[in-house]
Amino acid sequence: MYVLRADVRELGETCVNALRAALHGHLSFFKELSEGDDWSFVIKTQALVESRLNQSIVVKLNDERIRQIVERLPLAGEGATKLHFAEELGLLDSPQRRFVRRMATLRNQLAHRVDCVNFVFADYVTSLDRNARKDWQESIVWFGEDPASKAHWRNAALSSPQSAVLMGALTLVNLLAVSDSEAWMTRSVDEASERATTELLQLASAAGQWLSPIKGVLPAQE
Repeated sequence: MYVLRADVRELGETCVNALRAALHGHLSFFKELSEGDDWSFVIKTQALVESRLNQSIVVKLNDERIRQIVERLPLAGEGATKLHFAEELGLLDSPQRRFVRRMATLRNQLAHRVDCVNFVFADYVTSLDRNARKDWQESIVWFGEDPASKAHWRNAALSSPQSAVLMGALTLVNLLAVSDSEAWMTRSVDEASERATTELLQLASAAGQWLSPIKGVLPAQE
């Protein structure tokens, strides 16, 4: 694979800058939300997760024309949904999809009842029975590489639920942002390689030489 050095540098800088901006934007978003009420936190967190998922599906399929179609799809349920696409495209694994569904369910409960505007995480968790509380912990804490980390965050899902939700949502949208960057970079490098190869072939042809089909280098001069 041939890629011009200037293209490599430009693509690398573009990719890093875009990813840095996305990650910084996510962090600033959640920092601002954590200073507000729990009702707004749930509504806006789920909105960010879903919009990030929309973006990732469009990027993965590499077709901006389908954006409006993707945005109109239901998030979960039967048939064609955003979570179904996320599964088939390898964007979200089972625990991550469970987290999104759990938060979507809570978001819908809060958005469709006017008496929920005073929602408080601590009261919500306290109101859950034993089985529902366990389901809440397992759904929210999809992250954590080791048992100790899992145990810590599952306890936090009950003692400090907003923090646990924030960690799960922030990690999720950041992983999707990284996935988007990888997909963009891979396609961009392939396109740059095609351009570089075409230019090399044109130069070789103009000089009356041919590139070796095996090694991809100019034949040695006798």
